[in-house]
Amino acid sequence: MEEIIVRKLQPRDLPELIELNKREVKEWHYYDPKTGNLGKKASYDDLSPFERYLNGGFRVDPACMDLYYEMIKSYGEIFVAENQSTDEIVAEVEIIYSSEPQPIGRISQIIWVLVRHESRFQGIGIKVLRYAIERIIKNRTDFEYIDTVINPSNKSVVSIFEHSYLKPWKTVSVWHIPENYMKKEITDDVELFKRPIIDMPIGFSRISDLSQPTTYLWRLLEYYDKFAKLFAYQGRWSKSVECYNIVWEGIYGVISTHYPEIFLWIEPGQLTNEKAIKRFIESTIGLISEKNIPLSDLRLNLFSYHEKIAENLKLKIEIPKKSYFRRNIQASTSYENLPYSDKSSL
Repeated sequence: MEEIIVRKLQPRDLPELIELNKREVKEWHYYDPKTGNLGKKASYDDLSPFERYLNGGFRVDPACMDLYYEMIKSYGEIFVAENQSTDEIVAEVEIIYSSEPQPIGRISQIIWVLVRHESRFQGIGIKVLRYAIERIIKNRTDFEYIDTVINPSNKSVVSIFEHSYLKPWKTVSVWHIPENYMKKEITDDVELFKRPIIDMPIGFSRISDLSQPTTYLWRLLEYYDKFAKLFAYQGRWSKSVECYNIVWEGIYGVISTHYPEIFLWIEPGQLTNEKAIKRFIESTIGLISEKNIPLSDLRLNLFSYHEKIAENLKLKIEIPKKSYFRRNIQASTSYENLPYSDKSSL
């Protein structure tokens, strides 16, 4: 078997990381502004940074990747697997650190794992993930958990995490706001006032978009204008992002609108207050209606214990549901005695 070394990403690796992610895009397409979707086939070189982003995300365009790397490196780390024979990067894992109120807690959340197609089913995904986890166990002793959110129907991805001792913890449902959803009004009993994007909602509990931690979401909001400028203010990046404090009957929370997502945080003690959360969601939709943001693509990610609220609001559920996997770091056993652990770099 080819020798694989796992190490932390260096800035000089970014071009190779872009090539790794480009391999995942089978076909490239132009952006069609009339439909707001991808249109005719194209070559990579003919596309703008915005069009490359639409085809393959943040990681397939050099200018976009530079911004993305700058965005996450202060709150996270990227680890890569390098083939020693070819000096090629064949896999990566991205981790974001965030301190959240319970039940989330102080987490190291895995937000991205990718193995080159030709290198899959050789144990490389497990190797790079275990290396990253070992680094966290040794160097981030203040954190409690390692988390990730995945599609449970992707058996190969589930297997990688299970072999790294992450187990299903909770179910996450994705809810879409129907296109014909009645417009909600912000009534007098709800107070909304703008908050600065730089003011992260520390100490508040996420009740939406559970696939990324608060630090990642807030950094994305902070960098919104930079990405929007790079993308020439097209598509979802043409609408300005806004953040608000919301107060209702003494309950305090934070909402932000980054089309097509809605991000919500609430006081930890109100996590089971169905009436308050329902009012928050309704007020958020009302706010978006006032800003004339199309409702057709808006979505919420909620834990299973909030499903009843979404059902009462007549939102549409996306199938299959996602699984929130978790591993308790405090009770972890290190991998350093296993033969594939690269102890020299720890």
